[in-house]
Amino acid sequence: MADAKRARSDVRSFADISVDALKLKVNHTPQKEVMVKVPLGDFNLTPSGWLSSKFGFDLNCKFGKPSFLGGAKPEKVTSESLSMRITLDAETTTFFKKLDEKVSTEYLMVQKDAQWQSMVTDDLLFNTGSTIKVHVVLTGGPLTKLTVVTNGTVDRGEGWEFLKDYLDKKVNFYNTEVKVCLRPRSVWHKDGKAGLSLEATRLVLRPQVEVDPFGDDAELLA
Repeated sequence: MADAKRARSDVRSFADISVDALKLKVNHTPQKEVMVKVPLGDFNLTPSGWLSSKFGFDLNCKFGKPSFLGGAKPEKVTSESLSMRITLDAETTTFFKKLDEKVSTEYLMVQKDAQWQSMVTDDLLFNTGSTIKVHVVLTGGPLTKLTVVTNGTVDRGEGWEFLKDYLDKKVNFYNTEVKVCLRPRSVWHKDGKAGLSLEATRLVLRPQVEVDPFGDDAELLA
């Protein structure tokens, strides 16, 4: 038990990160591409309390489906993931906007033609708060460690087959509560646009329990 507690404490809280002190690693490849690494490692976005995901996993996959959803198999051995948008609170919104400004400022100093895409999306239409997109690795590796809390039980696993079992049972991950540990995935640059992507190393899902207002058969037969 002591080892487990020590392992958890090694994942520092986002609140302990000094964004201003971050030193980004900028390299130029022989193909004249700019490679930027954000040396953060894992950090805990929910050291206390829960955040939420309104729509759960993106199974429509606007930018191409992974092979486990019928998409083409990757030519190289690589990881595949699904994304999920997580709604932030005021403190985590401030953190990510500051991190986004730090990374974008330094990146655009060496890649001036890029149009930076903020990792934080503000819902200006419905005013439901700010969100970030998180990639959940389900094949390849390293896989995201998953925990699902339902009906008073805790189920731990990883990979697509573990998640698929819940989706097959019609478990709805809409409006689910989440706890998550993250790490910067990469600074991507495609078609003139650039941004920082995030990967979940650990993700806890506590789906909302749906109560059928007409679930009492005796009442319906009365």
